[in-house]
Amino acid sequence: MVVNTKDFSVPSRTKKGFVYQWKNTNFLLWHQDPMGTFTGIKTGVTPTAGPCLAVCFKSRCGLYDFVIVVLNCKTREARFIEIPKLCRWAMTRIAKVK
Repeated sequence: MVVNTKDFSVPSRTKKGFVYQWKNTNFLLWHQDPMGTFTGIKTGVTPTAGPCLAVCFKSRCGLYDFVIVVLNCKTREARFIEIPKLCRWAMTRIAKVK
């Protein structure tokens, strides 16, 4: 799956010896969370929505999958801080309902 690929490289077809390299800007792919894993989706910044992030979270227990989207975060870094908080909040609320 492309959205959870951390990095990718491919040799150039026109420049001999040159390799194109891409690194995913969704830093949550490297985040270790005891409650589950982040499997990607999309980062972005627009003038209207500001720093944005859409992620898919899969719980370790296998019972919950979340898609969480944050828009207009205060900074680009803040979106990677807020998403894990939202996941933990959702997991505790669901556990209380059950």
